[in-house]
Amino acid sequence: MENVGKTVVAEVYSKQLQQKLKRPAASNAPFAQGEAPPARAAGGGPEAEPRPRRPSTDSFLRWNALPNEWIVPLGTGPSEPVLGGSLPKWRYPRVLRFPSSIQRIEFRTDNISSENQGVLLEGWACWRVSDPRLAVEKLDFADQDDPMARTSKTLAIECGGIMKGLISVKTVHDLLKRREDLIDKLREKLQATEKRWGISFDEVGISDVQVLSQAVFENLQRPFRNEAREVAAVSDLETEERIAQKTATQKERVAKIEADNEARLREIHAASEAQVRTVESKEEQEKLAAEQALAVLRARAAHEREVEQAHARHRLGVEEGRLAQEKQLEQAKAEAELRVKKKELDLLKAAIALEVEKADRAVAVERLGAELETLRARARAAAETAGDEASAQRARDELRLRTLAEEREILGRVTDAELRQKLVASLPEIARAVPVGDVRWYGGGGNGGADGGPMGLLGKALEQVLTVAESHGLDVKDLFARGATPPTAAAAAAPAGPREPRD
Repeated sequence: MENVGKTVVAEVYSKQLQQKLKRPAASNAPFAQGEAPPARAAGGGPEAEPRPRRPSTDSFLRWNALPNEWIVPLGTGPSEPVLGGSLPKWRYPRVLRFPSSIQRIEFRTDNISSENQGVLLEGWACWRVSDPRLAVEKLDFADQDDPMARTSKTLAIECGGIMKGLISVKTVHDLLKRREDLIDKLREKLQATEKRWGISFDEVGISDVQVLSQAVFENLQRPFRNEAREVAAVSDLETEERIAQKTATQKERVAKIEADNEARLREIHAASEAQVRTVESKEEQEKLAAEQALAVLRARAAHEREVEQAHARHRLGVEEGRLAQEKQLEQAKAEAELRVKKKELDLLKAAIALEVEKADRAVAVERLGAELETLRARARAAAETAGDEASAQRARDELRLRTLAEEREILGRVTDAELRQKLVASLPEIARAVPVGDVRWYGGGGNGGADGGPMGLLGKALEQVLTVAESHGLDVKDLFARGATPPTAAAAAAPAGPREPRD
């Protein structure tokens, strides 16, 4: 929020100090120790600061709070405050928002001490809302752009009033030197306000304490100034005496050190000359030995270099020969692989051509087979139709001939009564013998009745059989009157569905 960290200043001055603050407008004299401070404009600065504006966070349907802002619904019964949350507008028509961050206030006040000396005190405090529910009931957060301003102003005035009372019971020395006592007392008196309003003071401090009377301030400083001047003068004298003693002692030490240094330098010079001569002779010997060793090393290095060059040339020749052989072998291998791949490619092409030819032949054979199968099916259907008609006619003729033959045979061997019994007993067998299972019927009555279908054909055949029997002297009606089953009933009792064809 933009107003976080804004400092609210409250000034609680006495009437005497307010009179002193009414200085001429043209006066630009600086405020020194012992004088009253210049009056400040309302808002804590020489000029009034611009009014802060709260950024807009609400949407069309919801109230939205900033991350460091409490949002409390109003007028909807008991409800819990939400930190940095969001509430629907249709449920909560009115809300109250105020920051949860720390607010800084400054206060200035003056009063006379227990010694009747005017003292000006400046302090500060940092506070925040610790119990939002209680704070909403006790404090004024109605200004949405700067909801903490009024409460900060009230708290600053209260702190100034409490500090005014504390100044009156303290001495000037205590006010200047023992500020922690004032801070502890102020914290103790603010505890009741914290519990009553639901707030908490995190930090309280005193930034400055000034004595309003210049004479009193100088008198307070005089003992310290005199003591400081005395200590400075004594320190100067003691310092000069110590400097003189140290100077004399240092001169004696320096003279002694110089004499010792000259004797030591002579000894060191003589020893160094002898050592230089010894070192020079040793260096000459070492130089000769080094030159001899260097010559031997050079000769050995030259020999080793020649041997190494010969070995290198030999290894180079061997390596070149090996590389040439490997190159030839690789070329031959690559050529052989190329030939093999070429042959495999030719074989693959031939196989593909053969497969294509086989596929074409198979397609042609399948096409011819399909055409042949169609012709066969057509021929088979025509043959079956003609064969069924011929078989039906042949069965009728055979039945008629068989009946005539049996009739002649029976007439020659049995009596009329026996003939009638056998005829009646053989009627079901005769009906079953009629080959009607595989007959395809075309035309007819069109209504699927018994006269137009295969069952009608069977009935007609049986009627012909009975006519033949009656022509030979058999009274069929008399047989039926005595309990025999009529032909039409026998035909109806036979199965109506298709039968298996007989050979």
